[in-house]
Amino acid sequence: MRITRRHVLAAGAAVAAASAVGVGGLGLRWWDQPPEAPYARLSAEEGLVVSALAEALYPPGGEPALSGAEAQLDRFIDEVLTHMPEFQAKGIRLLVHALEALGGGFSEKPLAARRALVHEWMVHPIAEVRSVIQSLVLLLGMGYTIHPEAVDFFSAMTRCGYGV
Repeated sequence: MRITRRHVLAAGAAVAAASAVGVGGLGLRWWDQPPEAPYARLSAEEGLVVSALAEALYPPGGEPALSGAEAQLDRFIDEVLTHMPEFQAKGIRLLVHALEALGGGFSEKPLAARRALVHEWMVHPIAEVRSVIQSLVLLLGMGYTIHPEAVDFFSAMTRCGYGV
């Protein structure tokens, strides 16, 4: 059988359609995932991903001596989501799932691999990937810098009354 240009185009369209259906199905599954204790909005899986991302951003042994995981930034993000409209909160949760999938099981990777992935995403050639990680980094950074064990460290760097 001779493969024509039409065959290639039809196969490409079929692959694209199957991919869209698959991604859409995953999105719907994530979209309606119920929250799990101890969270008000996050599922346990989402909390694990957020905690793994927080630890990758703020690893143990840094300064201040508080890792992102120790700061329980998963709880901070959960609290932030409770103050957002439901649609936006679900969008943030969807971004968390997207990073877990994009990272091929991000939360289960060793710390060094997670840190390398975060760096890779921060300089990614696709702007949407950069935007997703930067949005989550911004939220996590807000939680980290206002954590009671970190506030004194950061307030010493400013003269604007930060932390007072």
